[in-house]
Amino acid sequence: MTGLATASAVTATGDGTYRADLSPGWEVWGPQGGYLASVALRAAGVATGRARPASINAHFVGAGASGPVDIGVEINRATKVGTSATVRVTQTSDRGERLLLTALVWGVDGDLPGLEHQVETLPIEVMSPDELPNMTTLMAGRGEAPHPFWSNLEQRPLHWVEDWDSRPPSAPMNQCWFRFVDGETHDDPWLDACRSLVVLDLEGWGAATRPHVGELDHF
Repeated sequence: MTGLATASAVTATGDGTYRADLSPGWEVWGPQGGYLASVALRAAGVATGRARPASINAHFVGAGASGPVDIGVEINRATKVGTSATVRVTQTSDRGERLLLTALVWGVDGDLPGLEHQVETLPIEVMSPDELPNMTTLMAGRGEAPHPFWSNLEQRPLHWVEDWDSRPPSAPMNQCWFRFVDGETHDDPWLDACRSLVVLDLEGWGAATRPHVGELDHF
């Protein structure tokens, strides 16, 4: 297992160009989407030189593989407090160069003034992670080899569906505790945002499919 900080690291190769080595330890069929976006975000952080990311809008346009990728970052606009950048992640194989991801990123300075507010929401009573079994326990005995990616996270779902194929329709929601198991600590806002990207990319499809039963392979 390679921690996210090392697995998403980028190296400058020129003016606005970078290289990264996608780790096989972060594969789900291929490089997990949030992990791939993390590599793009790290490159944008270096290129913009800003204190922290404000936003990323990523389009996944090609399936990649573990191994080297090239990253190009173009600065669209730089203001007194923020920089907009376009990031392109490509991979070259015996079939030529393939675009894997393109993203728009805003990086901003720290401690910017702005609106502050707090919106009260109804409290949601949930069980603590210590009260819930982890995915290793829940999947035991199924004979399914997990993808390498799952060795990086500990998951404790709040609502476990034992028989997915025979489940009734339910609300489009997933609730789960996540913990990165690399034990890394850091104070880099760009890397901290990468952790959020990895988790955000996981839960969308699982939540969206809960109301829909039957064969979904054609989507």
